[in-house]
Amino acid sequence: MGCGMIPNSNYELTDKFKNMTILLSGAPGTGKSAVQRLAPGYFRDRFGEAASIGTDEIYTIVDPDWSQTNEHWKEIARDNCILLVRNLFLHGIRVVLIGGNDLYTQLVVNQFLAALLPTSAVFHFTLDAQLEVVVQRVGQRGDLPSHPAEWLAGWLDHIRTHYAAWTQVIDTSYLTPEETLEIIHRKVLQRDGELIDLIA
Repeated sequence: MGCGMIPNSNYELTDKFKNMTILLSGAPGTGKSAVQRLAPGYFRDRFGEAASIGTDEIYTIVDPDWSQTNEHWKEIARDNCILLVRNLFLHGIRVVLIGGNDLYTQLVVNQFLAALLPTSAVFHFTLDAQLEVVVQRVGQRGDLPSHPAEWLAGWLDHIRTHYAAWTQVIDTSYLTPEETLEIIHRKVLQRDGELIDLIA
């Protein structure tokens, strides 16, 4: 059992935790964007009103060309993600999925946990996939010239070094986005991947 995790039991949105945040990490090409697009409709049918946002989309508000290297801008983007999630909860949204390439380090995850745990149950999942599948997916969306196979392999290797007991890793190599959401849903019901405190 990972640090900050709780034993398995049936999960439901209760008066104590009327809201749920799902943090979704993974290297480019592992399926985050596809899952993110389908998540609102999928979870709406199961838990009530739902939404999804991406940290990349929020970050490009301040740096649309990805030209800045200052970590401060990324922290601002994460702060704005948190503010948006809180606002969605205030307006009756029950479940928010947040997808992002940078949601894999203890420091970043703890930023979200510190802000959202007081009013939301928080889960963390990491998508993985075989390199050849990642390259194929990135090629299908026309991004291989800017994100060649070597770059994608480096991202996969880098994020894999950060895998820890506090995240639930899902191999999407042979899964559709719908099947990936089914697995996330099943794990949520079992409370797999739920974090109840800052991770150490």
